[in-house]
Amino acid sequence: MTKLPITSGTKIIKALRHFGWRAVRQKGRHVILTKKGMRAVPVPDSKEVNRPLLRKIIKETKVDIKEFLKYLFVFLFKR
Repeated sequence: MTKLPITSGTKIIKALRHFGWRAVRQKGRHVILTKKGMRAVPVPDSKEVNRPLLRKIIKETKVDIKEFLKYLFVFLFKR
């Protein structure tokens, strides 16, 4: 099992946008992301999202975990 980083909700949202998800609304501190043919997924817009929650978000969005981490590290953590 791949060890996930503790990262911010903003970085998770940016990474999911790369995979075709888009933010449709925000309710409180949660941004709701949608993609055609998929369920809406809430992502907390906080400084830290813990590992179990990040794993659940990745699972619900059906994004390959290795591709997600690759994008997260290459494009978001290098800036």
